[in-house]
Amino acid sequence: MKNAALILGSYLNAYDVMHELNSNNIICVLGYYKKTHPAYYSSIPKIKFQIPSKSSDLLEELQRLSGDYENLIVYPTDDNLNRIIDSIAKDIPNNVILPFKKRRHKPFRIQSNTI
Repeated sequence: MKNAALILGSYLNAYDVMHELNSNNIICVLGYYKKTHPAYYSSIPKIKFQIPSKSSDLLEELQRLSGDYENLIVYPTDDNLNRIIDSIAKDIPNNVILPFKKRRHKPFRIQSNTI
């Protein structure tokens, strides 16, 4: 199973994060707000989904995606997303790596998915 990065947000900063990760051959998944936002138009993400308005629905999406990857590293790109992720952190699967120390993760090294 491979590692992937989940970029949450669809403004320019999300696009920049995807571009940097992609340049290192990291699989990117995008959670976007609206199809009219810049990051949505990128061809980089392997998967795109609209960020749900309810935190419980986002938790369900994270649980679903966690089964597809060995580790899924979350990159929320705005304060609102940080608050939402923080509110559901205790229920997020252990292989979903969060950007803050809400819980301990097993050590791992993210690396390129190329051979």
